[in-house]
Amino acid sequence: MRFDAVVAVYQEQMLLQQRALDLSRRRGDGEGVALWRAAWIPVFSFGAEDYVYGLCLEAETGRLWSWSEFAERQVEFDSLTDYLEEMADVLETPSLAMGGKPGLIEGALVWGPPNDADGQALWQPVVG
Repeated sequence: MRFDAVVAVYQEQMLLQQRALDLSRRRGDGEGVALWRAAWIPVFSFGAEDYVYGLCLEAETGRLWSWSEFAERQVEFDSLTDYLEEMADVLETPSLAMGGKPGLIEGALVWGPPNDADGQALWQPVVG
């Protein structure tokens, strides 16, 4: 993610967390559920301009969590090292990819193939 996107997503998620906390307190539910923690730093998103799904780095533990617009949160990788090793393995052997396969669109690494016809026409698979 670009730095300005990291800041924007972090601020938006912290605002949503505060609103959820305020609502929970008004209802008398106590602290409520954690939608976002201050230690979560968004680092990867689904797409360069798409900020509704991605991975965030938990600064306290080093784990990578996924987030989505539907408040789904779960640990995806125990560390950034684990994530990078898995991505390197998939780039060397694309058949290891679960879901989208690595490819290039105008020199940029993307996971696909894309759903739209224009993206499909430009997408070239990585062969490893």
